[in-house]
Amino acid sequence: MDRWIAIALSPPQISPNKTWEGLAGGVGASVATMICAALLMKWPFPLASGAVYGLTLALMGLVGDLTVSLLKRYVFNIKEVAPP
Repeated sequence: MDRWIAIALSPPQISPNKTWEGLAGGVGASVATMICAALLMKWPFPLASGAVYGLTLALMGLVGDLTVSLLKRYVFNIKEVAPP
């Protein structure tokens, strides 16, 4: 989806390129992947347990990503954390 249509998820000072649409896509992919994994591993209640586990992983990933963005901008005053 084009960036000019997307709605910002986080304050631009923390992470300017995060959008609600990106979050929805990530959550959807995570939930679908975990439902498939739960079916393959024969978990009890695979649809429910896979969906809950996928949602939890997606939200933990979002919190971790925003935390790293916050730390790099305000604590370490750097733009990228990737190695050169």
